[in-house]
Amino acid sequence: MSKSIQPINVQGDNFFWYPALHSKYDQDKPLPKDLVFNSYIKYYLARCQSMFKYDGLPDTIPAKWLEHYLFTNGQCVFIKDGEDLIVTTGGMGGLPDRYYIPTQYIVANPYVKEETRKTYTIGEDCVLIRNDTYSQGLIPLLTRYCSQLTENDLTMQTADILSRAMLTITATDTQTKESVEKWLLDLRKGKLSAIGELPSMVGNQDRTVNITPFQAVASTITDLIEYHQYLKASLYNELGLNANYNMKRESINSNESQLNDDMLHPLIDDMLARRREALEEVNKMFGTNISVDFNGAWLTNEKEEELTLEQMETATDSMEETAPDQTDVQSEDVQSEDVVEDNTEEEVVGDDEIEEVEETSPDVETAPEETDTAEVIQAIENAAEVIADAIEGDTSYVQQNQEDEDDSVAILTDKEYCLIYSSEDNKTLVQISNRKYAYANDNDPYRSRRGTRRYYRRFYYSRGYYSDRNDYSSTYSPYSSYSDETLNYSSGDVYNSYSYNVRQSSASSRRFSGGGTSSGK
Repeated sequence: MSKSIQPINVQGDNFFWYPALHSKYDQDKPLPKDLVFNSYIKYYLARCQSMFKYDGLPDTIPAKWLEHYLFTNGQCVFIKDGEDLIVTTGGMGGLPDRYYIPTQYIVANPYVKEETRKTYTIGEDCVLIRNDTYSQGLIPLLTRYCSQLTENDLTMQTADILSRAMLTITATDTQTKESVEKWLLDLRKGKLSAIGELPSMVGNQDRTVNITPFQAVASTITDLIEYHQYLKASLYNELGLNANYNMKRESINSNESQLNDDMLHPLIDDMLARRREALEEVNKMFGTNISVDFNGAWLTNEKEEELTLEQMETATDSMEETAPDQTDVQSEDVQSEDVVEDNTEEEVVGDDEIEEVEETSPDVETAPEETDTAEVIQAIENAAEVIADAIEGDTSYVQQNQEDEDDSVAILTDKEYCLIYSSEDNKTLVQISNRKYAYANDNDPYRSRRGTRRYYRRFYYSRGYYSDRNDYSSTYSPYSSYSDETLNYSSGDVYNSYSYNVRQSSASSRRFSGGGTSSGK
């Protein structure tokens, strides 16, 4: 029976005990469970020290020990120790108020002045600051996850050691045992030998030697690693950091990775609110000017979400302002007799780095679902030609999808990634983004079909990702875990040839006029 984990002592010497740096760890013994567990607790508490940043704290209140009290004790009080403003822990008591909340705080700290050790009235001569609404602190949360991580560490260590044993060999007499040991020694030296003269090796008739193969534990270790990542990610999510765990064993896109963003906020928002609430009282009672806000990775996440909200609001305002009278400037260059007029509508897809999403619809009287396939393909062709003309054929790669019943055209230039495709309601859309956005996001194109979404990612991964990885190595890319097959590029693609002819004509005239490159198709 495994030894149970002892609850961590958050007060006193044990919590601040550190083994000597020169102490020797006995590698021949199993991992000491209590040491692993306590180390997990302390490491996570250390990580959480960068969660909040205080401004205006007096020198008598180090921010790290204020946070330590809140994390480990759940609450503490601001009081005066002579002329110094300090924080300390104690016990709540006294007659409860109408909500059954204690109204007094008993301070028995032996290291403060004698007159400071007394019973205070909360809100009158002291201010109670809570880590969270229920003053639990982080120890209960950390204990739950760190105990599971500790048990999993010990299990992984056992599985790792057992993976060395491919089989067991047992012998019933000393002579056979020595022969087996010699055979194993020769095998280690690279020599081929036999285990004595044992008829048992033919049929194992006399049971002198028994060989029992072990089942492979590789799958067990894989499961344990996945469970370990799940526990760590769940704990980080509880603490307000997005650490995704993928139990699907396949790549996930940005939309899937952001599904749990909302669950990151409740606890840390409550923790920030309780601190600000208390500091407002402290400033009024003691004449200070102390403030607190998120810090580190928590602050970065907060700013990113605020920026995303601003972009969404800007996008909504832009759509409302431009939708009624929006026209396609480039559509004037279309010379095809098959298209009378292109109506264009700009959509913004969640990020200001996407330049435009154009919507072109042929002048057809039928409903979208009745639109002829040839007309949809013609509209994509016209849009591809317009873009190739506009950029004077300056493309890196151009190709039309020939799979998944999809006719999308992808265009990659030195700076942009463009996709021309037919939407779910048979409207021709154009999405243009810079390559850094394409590298950092694999969001679905607006109202795209399944084949279009797959082609959008496959084309970029096959033709643009690896070169962009050198330019944007400091930025995370969801394509680092991309698992779909790569795309075979065809230099003879009709649109690649069209762009080439436009480029050649532009090189001689330096300005291309539409309608003169029909031979390139």
